[in-house]
Amino acid sequence: MRGGYRQLNRSSRPEVKSPMRSGCRNRFQSRQWCMLIFCDESGDPGLSTKSGSSFYFAVAMLYCADGETAARLADAQEKTRAGLRWSGEFKWAKMPSDVRMPYLTAMAPFLIAHRVAIWNKKHGPLPSGCRPEVAVMLHCYNAFGFKKPAVRIVIDGERDRLRSSEIRAALGAREVRMEQSHACPQLQMADMLVGFHAYAWREGWRNVPKGLHHLEANLRWCR
Repeated sequence: MRGGYRQLNRSSRPEVKSPMRSGCRNRFQSRQWCMLIFCDESGDPGLSTKSGSSFYFAVAMLYCADGETAARLADAQEKTRAGLRWSGEFKWAKMPSDVRMPYLTAMAPFLIAHRVAIWNKKHGPLPSGCRPEVAVMLHCYNAFGFKKPAVRIVIDGERDRLRSSEIRAALGAREVRMEQSHACPQLQMADMLVGFHAYAWREGWRNVPKGLHHLEANLRWCR
């Protein structure tokens, strides 16, 4: 997350400026886009569970039927930003707890079409010919039950042609593209979703606001 992102003093009411580049909010608004998937990860895909390595790996995918749906989600997030008086990027790991849950509570009605897959590494390696990272992505993607492949999958990360090709082949998507989350509001939503589900699993759903318990239905386990 870039320097300078912070939560504003809620007693003051200055204009909240989005950290996104101008015009990025409507990046996928064109009618030409359909079946968009925005993907983010949490945890460590390596098999090791030694000190310093997480014992889980999770993937979240947010589905938008078309570019107009993606743009509506971006608009909803900007309204949520104003209500929270938050001037930075929405990233679960770098936000205070008193902003995380209010964000999810405000955005939950708009984030219906998502899936999260979690691999508990304590249960051993996944029975797949893919690398663990790709295997969990595939599990998450298949949970949607699509009848035809997604047109574009957008993943938070640096551009990597080999990685994109591997994921495209495994998932059967037409295109896989890497983007930076600070410039893509839908990737920020995927980040918040995967962070939330990982938190709810680690800490227990009893520690999650009851108004968010319905999101557990979007969770899948990798066996």
